[in-house]
Amino acid sequence: STQSTWVTTTTTTSISTNNIEKIDKKRYLIVDTNAFIRGIQIDTLSNEVYTIPEVLNEVKDKTSKNFLETMNINLKTKEPDQESIKTVVNFAKKTGDFISLSKPDIKVIALTYMLEKELKGVDHLRTEPIKQVYNYNPVKKKKKKKKKKT
Repeated sequence: STQSTWVTTTTTTSISTNNIEKIDKKRYLIVDTNAFIRGIQIDTLSNEVYTIPEVLNEVKDKTSKNFLETMNINLKTKEPDQESIKTVVNFAKKTGDFISLSKPDIKVIALTYMLEKELKGVDHLRTEPIKQVYNYNPVKKKKKKKKKKT
């Protein structure tokens, strides 16, 4: 599963679990398994939390299950529609990320996309990835001269 927790407000944003404490409370929070396994206090981030059924099925260890059961949140499971899944898959193929995404990852991202579409529409979202050009100029290491054995 992906290492990010997805947040949707006026735009879809991903945040790492390292800077979660700095985020203002959002209207909706879409989470993957990582949020439960790491014990992230997502109740401080949003009043409405969404995930997909597969995420809950991935929570297997006793500590994470206990954490999930005792959280004081309004957790809703929802399936993304096929159009959103197709949009995410097509975009991920264009960026080269598709091969590294699991089916649950794709569905969590698609759920985020779908809820953003319902809330704000998609005109502000990219339909094509940004093409980035990297200038790669490696520093050549000088070869050490071998000492002759006498």
